Amino acid sequence: MKTYLIITASLDAKYGVRDYEHRKITYIDSITQTLKVLPKDVIPIIVENNGPRSTPLDTLGCEVFYTNNNSLCFRHKGGNELADIKDVLIHYDIKDEDLVVKLTGRYKMLSDTFFKEITEDHDAYVKYFNVCTKEFMPGQDCVLGLMALRADHWKKFDYTYERSPEVEMAVYTATKCRAKSLINLDVLCCFADDHRTLHV
Repeated sequence: MKTYLIITASLDAKYGVRDYEHRKITYIDSITQTLKVLPKDVIPIIVENNGPRSTPLDTLGCEVFYTNNNSLCFRHKGGNELADIKDVLIHYDIKDEDLVVKLTGRYKMLSDTFFKEITEDHDAYVKYFNVCTKEFMPGQDCVLGLMALRADHWKKFDYTYERSPEVEMAVYTATKCRAKSLINLDVLCCFADDHRTLHV
């Protein structure tokens, strides 16, 4: 069994504040810090969804995979992000039993705390927490920017777009997976809507 870290990125975003320079700087800073604390046995892959080209992400020292998924229209950006993850799973032939950690590229991992929680006993590792109300909500809401699922669950999961992506993922992991509920991720979130930051 292997463990992968898929870092999602969209340098030219169509959701939230459109500020290319801020996004570029935030991605470079956050991903650079994350790679510093990444355990050596975890395989990092950056996925960016505005088409194949040269970008500053190519200079960060790990694999970068480009998709065209930002051109797809979904009810929320979670759909574009999920399409990116599924494309990575196919392109790199990631096995069903492999663990896939998903990190939003603007989120900065401050330590390896998250990886210390990973064992072979669970299918999902999730912090059931509402980042707006700052309340724990087991099985009802989650920090979607940093979580892990076995690859087969990433493949099976699809949004219905009836609720927020955070709520849909929380319900799925709580009802369809052997999920471990996490308390501390030690990650600094930078939200696309308004550039607000939150340590969770």
